[in-house]
Amino acid sequence: MSDVQQIQERVKAVLGRLVEDADLEGSFLRMVAQLEFIGARKILKTWGSRHPNRTVLEHLADEARHAHIFAEMAHQVCPGEQAFCLDAGKAWFQGIDAWVDHTVSEAGGDVEDCYLLTTALVEQRAMRLYPLYAALTAHEAVRTEMKQVLAEEAAHRMPLENAAKARLERLGLSWTVAVDEERRRFLSMLSCWEQTLGLHHGDVEGAAGSHLQGPVEVC
Repeated sequence: MSDVQQIQERVKAVLGRLVEDADLEGSFLRMVAQLEFIGARKILKTWGSRHPNRTVLEHLADEARHAHIFAEMAHQVCPGEQAFCLDAGKAWFQGIDAWVDHTVSEAGGDVEDCYLLTTALVEQRAMRLYPLYAALTAHEAVRTEMKQVLAEEAAHRMPLENAAKARLERLGLSWTVAVDEERRRFLSMLSCWEQTLGLHHGDVEGAAGSHLQGPVEVC
């Protein structure tokens, strides 16, 4: 089994546990809503003093709409305020952003190069995570909304990724290295998810119980 497949199996174990409990599933959706909002905020920060083109505006609209959609899905599944492992989620996103900013700046790149690479890495991870969740949730309304989100994410993912790869090549940087860096940070977030749920990497069948033994936000 490849590293990517192993990670996907660990993610499926986490998501399988989350969808067993409405409180947990709702808090997971609220966490994703916050990360989508961070994505929208990143676009505004990058382009705030410049005139964004039509593609950037479309992406901004998608990110903001997706944040709202996930927040609404969370409310439908289980109203509340708690967001699952939000600090770990923020650390993942902001860690990628900081690494990209340092690496691209050192290579002589600009803010648009940083935006493209950060976005491409985040979108790649989303397109690995979201379909797994959509397949596991028991909520028909959520599956319907996820189908629309996935269609919109897929529509802009490859153009962004191709543009990022082209910019990296121009700067003498490696897409593979960037993907590995994102994976390293995602594994840290995934470990937080597993610890919070009482799952143990390599022994998910022996995980302790379906419910938390304490507050959701422990990492």
